[in-house]
Amino acid sequence: MRIEVNDVWKDIPGYEGLYEASLSGKIRNVKRGRILKQSKFTCGYGYVTLSKKKFRCHRLIMLTFHGESELTVDHINGDKMDNRLVNLRYMTQRDNNKEYYKNRDGTSKFVGVSWRSDSNKYRSVIRHDKHLHSLGSFDDELQAAVAYKIAETEIQLGVFA
Repeated sequence: MRIEVNDVWKDIPGYEGLYEASLSGKIRNVKRGRILKQSKFTCGYGYVTLSKKKFRCHRLIMLTFHGESELTVDHINGDKMDNRLVNLRYMTQRDNNKEYYKNRDGTSKFVGVSWRSDSNKYRSVIRHDKHLHSLGSFDDELQAAVAYKIAETEIQLGVFA
């Protein structure tokens, strides 16, 4: 853990005078003057416990410096434990998913497309109205991506079946 010499600390909303968050992504107990140890959820995100309640650190940092939002917090560099404010941004879940697929070393460079080794085909799926819809299996990755784009356009036009 690196300590920033000129770090800026600010009260965490709802915990004023008890806990503070810093620009460098640290959380501290004000009365004890101690930086809280970040534990790690199985999903890879860091969390701390404030007054017997667990909070994801990246959400606390964004809440403290940018206010409450229903948007997703994105780690710009992809490191779920790097909670420096400069590495965090609010974005929609859809944009966050696009960033994830764009930056990962996965099976497809297209959103909504994955390789199925059991069938040796590309599968295209899209989420709409809280449901995952299969758009089919394709021999070609580009065909699967086109199917996703068509479905995405149909959703925007309100004609997706």
